Amino acid sequence: MATNDEHVIQYKGDHEGRVLTKLNRLRKRKVFTDVTFKLEDGEVSAQKIILAGYSDYYEKMFTSGVMYQLIFIETIPLIILIC
Repeated sequence: MATNDEHVIQYKGDHEGRVLTKLNRLRKRKVFTDVTFKLEDGEVSAQKIILAGYSDYYEKMFTSGVMYQLIFIETIPLIILIC
């Protein structure tokens, strides 16, 4: 009989990949997106929690007390962020 630890190891195999794939699918459908980057030639929606989890910069930005919903980065073309 398998122990709980064995089940965790078995389940963990590609857990991170599945989570990232699902989060990207949700982002593309604009589900749970709560911030938009306005770029040189378009817009990209994102999830603050994902940005903050990846970047100390965004963590500080989103926990500063200022309610960011639209961030202007007009010097970056859309193609750079969607690749």
